[in-house]
Amino acid sequence: MEEFITLITYSGILGLGTTLQRIIRSLKMLHEKHKQYQLAQLFTPTQLFNYLKQNKTTNIQAFIAGEFISQQPLISKFPLIWSQKRIYDLYTNNIKKLRNVTSKGVTQISIADKKFAVDILRSTNFNCQASLTHIQDIFYPKPLSILQKITNFILRAINQARSGKIPFRGFSIGQLEREFGLLQGDSYVIYGEIFFDQQLNKLFLQNPKHVLRDKRQLLRFIETKIRIKNFQIFILLLAILFLFYWFQKNIRIVIYKLLRMRQLYKLKKLRGIKHVVINNFECQNCYQQPKNIIHLPCKHMILCQNCKSELNLQKCPTCKQKIEEFVEIFIT
Repeated sequence: MEEFITLITYSGILGLGTTLQRIIRSLKMLHEKHKQYQLAQLFTPTQLFNYLKQNKTTNIQAFIAGEFISQQPLISKFPLIWSQKRIYDLYTNNIKKLRNVTSKGVTQISIADKKFAVDILRSTNFNCQASLTHIQDIFYPKPLSILQKITNFILRAINQARSGKIPFRGFSIGQLEREFGLLQGDSYVIYGEIFFDQQLNKLFLQNPKHVLRDKRQLLRFIETKIRIKNFQIFILLLAILFLFYWFQKNIRIVIYKLLRMRQLYKLKKLRGIKHVVINNFECQNCYQQPKNIIHLPCKHMILCQNCKSELNLQKCPTCKQKIEEFVEIFIT
């Protein structure tokens, strides 16, 4: 049983160590990103255009702030650059259950100020959850039958009369469509790599990852991830220390058992010896210490422990047979 526990704890230490190494790598990358975002400058399109012109460079990693515009915005209650609709099922017991989420956005977007615009080139959807504005709610009611109304009234009366409520969410009374979005003409901040096309005299932003209200919002997002990673590292270190303590506790028992089995194995080999003829008890090499080493398989006893270590015999001095194993005996 101890061997099994030792193997499991050792495997756990290796697995948790690998996970810890991966989390530390990702934490290092997050710190590098946080430093990169802190050092990145914030421009308006006009400021960025002038900066690239003065420094005679064609690309830069930076934050750019301005208004979102599009030639063909999404038409909703307001013109939108991005729309997300969340569909909820509503129940008589004041329970709202999320059923579906759909998102869509326009393909041609620019971020602009009064003079210049930066065209946004994107191949994937960007993360804009932190910047979405609540646009509108549309409720699609569903009438209850007479039986459902009576049942709902009875259950509500029972729940009001007793402390332990009946776990019943009620009957469906319809669906709620809640829309969020990025407003056309509203101010946002985007981080990414901006390119300056000197021939077209235009700025392009390549595949931004985040749409923000301000630069600090992205830094807070990274800081939250760093805190989560630090907590994960702390928990993993505790788990590894516990497993290591359990491992070293059980490995001692396993080592003791192996040594005990080795002694028993030697004693088992001695059980085949019927007679041991000893003319005297002196070692035939040093004639000082008592001899206590038996050669197997010939079973001659000639040397003491010290002489056996010094001579390092390969064959028995008496019968010249090859020695396969030495067995030490103890005379009391």
